[in-house]
Amino acid sequence: MSKRQSLGWFIRIAALITIIATILTGCADDDSGAATGESKLAAEPASDTSHDALMISFRNTVKEAKEAAEIVSFLNENASKAGQPNADLMIRALNVFYSKDIEATQEQFAQPHVQEALLAQSQVINSATAAEIEDAEVRQLVVTKLSGGYKLEGVEGTIFPIVDYGMQRKFSGYLSEPLKQYIILKAEESDKPTARDGGLVISWDELAARAVMAEEYVTLYLDTPEREEVLQLYLDRYLPFYIYGQSNTPVFDDMFVLEDEVKDSYEKLIAERPNSVTANTVQRYLDVLSQTGGRLLERRNGQQYNIPAVQQFLDSYIADARAMLE
Repeated sequence: MSKRQSLGWFIRIAALITIIATILTGCADDDSGAATGESKLAAEPASDTSHDALMISFRNTVKEAKEAAEIVSFLNENASKAGQPNADLMIRALNVFYSKDIEATQEQFAQPHVQEALLAQSQVINSATAAEIEDAEVRQLVVTKLSGGYKLEGVEGTIFPIVDYGMQRKFSGYLSEPLKQYIILKAEESDKPTARDGGLVISWDELAARAVMAEEYVTLYLDTPEREEVLQLYLDRYLPFYIYGQSNTPVFDDMFVLEDEVKDSYEKLIAERPNSVTANTVQRYLDVLSQTGGRLLERRNGQQYNIPAVQQFLDSYIADARAMLE
């Protein structure tokens, strides 16, 4: 990373730290957090003074909150009155709370008696079905977490909580465009995970669309605090999954030849989004594979071996994509 790129990264991190410090500490004489713009969905205009009072109340709510539900309840009542800059601060504070709370929440759900009560349910557990949980303690835990913007997922006989970014869509009308698009991107993943149990659960074309969505975000919103997270989502998840698949859904067949379905998706992306980094990457991949008969690996004497040209591409494509995006 160049000095200029490193400086840009540290500026974005410093900006995020400043935002969160402003939310949690505040200052009685500081009215710099007052919003001048109003959400299009706000019912009535609000004065700078009322915005200041609202943010003081919000800071206190965040500081004292034991559950995300307390912050979500405040947002439900007040996001429309906050003004766009303050609404952005509120959503970012909520997501910071999740980042600190998620591990403890998952530990609560990992307890044997909780798992037993949840696995006894015959249908998906959500706000409409939580009342059917017989164990009162577990029922209250579930209701509290769901009202706080978590949702429950099940994998390999275990039920666990994740952040339900889809819930945050209802606040989109009050937010800046970068934060609105961040929520859309994150909600795609929480609504329907890209992969589960070592295999893709979306189509190759859907995966390509998510990769391009993340790529566009980091290209358009250079200074948003969420940029680095989205960049890592692209480089660590979407692009590698698209290039190599998952253990249970590899991109190649039993003979290590690129699957026709995957190749069709690559060619479709190249035709539709020729100037994207993702399309550039898969085009170079196809160029390499055209020299190997479409094979990613070769088998000799019952053993599989790397093909040097393919391995060279696989060793460098992530760094190449990062360089194009930064």
